[in-house]
Amino acid sequence: MSLDEINKIFGSLYSCKAWQLQLLSIIITKKHNIEYFSRRIVLMPIEKLNEFTSNLITTYIDTKKGKLLQYSDVTTYDGTAVSTTIYELSSQNHLILKEFESFITTVSIPDNESDPLETPAQAYILSGIININDEEVDVKLISMQNPIINLKHKFLYDKGTFEEIKNKVLSLRLAIDVMIVNRTVYFFSMTGEKLFNMERSYKIICKERVEEIIRSGIITDNDAFKNIAITGFNARRFISFNTQSMHELMNSDIRKQISNKFIIPLSGDRFDTNKEGVCEKLIKLLCNKGMLDPFENTPVEVTGIKKWK
Repeated sequence: MSLDEINKIFGSLYSCKAWQLQLLSIIITKKHNIEYFSRRIVLMPIEKLNEFTSNLITTYIDTKKGKLLQYSDVTTYDGTAVSTTIYELSSQNHLILKEFESFITTVSIPDNESDPLETPAQAYILSGIININDEEVDVKLISMQNPIINLKHKFLYDKGTFEEIKNKVLSLRLAIDVMIVNRTVYFFSMTGEKLFNMERSYKIICKERVEEIIRSGIITDNDAFKNIAITGFNARRFISFNTQSMHELMNSDIRKQISNKFIIPLSGDRFDTNKEGVCEKLIKLLCNKGMLDPFENTPVEVTGIKKWK
């Protein structure tokens, strides 16, 4: 999907006059699985929800200062975290498949009885049906911030004096982190990853890919490589791991060529993962983050790759 199509979807949101609002709790179990709980919220007067949603939409598509203007690209989710990119991910992707189904089931049957002020919410959800090209489209807008807050040091004027506001209040921010259109997910910020506990998913992928690299026999010190691979931002890089590139590197002649081009030292005919910086370079190379400058033929780091058009 392009930015123009995203903008078109936002413009079509005005057509929905029956938005539903829910609080969402995200529970991570001891086994690091994810569970959801949703509580439906009704605003009064009844037209206030549509009024808020209209303000939210305008915040994004205003032609002079709309939030969509800060984005330059829509691309398939690959683990990078470029603030000017909207990341697209199918609900069928193994990274979120189980979590997505659990999320959809939960929000389709929200609770209506529990005390909303006692709900440990991490987000609010706006759900609606819009019309695009004469087709009904299900849309969900998710803002990943607890909307139930305490107003410390806030006072309400009443009968000549200011009285401290002691009750919790519902505060809806004019910003979203995730948009779901039918069964496709769009991340407007990396905070949206928390909706599906994606850190767990990419750590599992990282572990699998590291074992694959170790089995390939292309590195010298397996433990040194593993320790670096699972540390910091490296783990999420494995989302865009290129299996074909690794298979190519199992050829010793190609390893020598890559060693020379990308300045990755060898020990014998294997990458010397005991030397500083070698593990990081190899990870970037195998995860589509290393390319050659087309003019100077020198190695450069990139955020990701796309087919040339």
